[in-house]
Amino acid sequence: MHLEEPNRVIEYQNKESHALWPSIVSFCSSFSEDDEIHIVEGVALLPSLIHKMKNQPKHILFLGNTNPSHIENIKRHMKQFPEKDWMSILNYDDAKTEGMANFINKMSHYFKREADKYGYPYYEISEIDFEKNLQEALTVISK
Repeated sequence: MHLEEPNRVIEYQNKESHALWPSIVSFCSSFSEDDEIHIVEGVALLPSLIHKMKNQPKHILFLGNTNPSHIENIKRHMKQFPEKDWMSILNYDDAKTEGMANFINKMSHYFKREADKYGYPYYEISEIDFEKNLQEALTVISK
């Protein structure tokens, strides 16, 4: 389904995000008063939901990978570092790997559109300049 119907998977993921949202707000509220930097990641953190938060976190940004060659990069990473790759560890075959890469690509496009819509920064994390891209995002968080 990830490969053939990614928009349906995004729809299902967003339904799950809405169901989890009260718990996420509660979790985020538990550290809203301290001065530490907390990183909360996951596809359940939808820009539309964050936008409605009463006590929004100070630094909000979204990361994604919309590169069409993402599948080849994932496969290369799986072969080079099988012990560090969760899909490799779970013995994903080519079809499952391609499906996950397709989902990541489509979900990244979705997050990019939604982040733009609600005024949140979006950072492309590419395999080519991964360290540079990550450093740019970390700079925003640490301000």
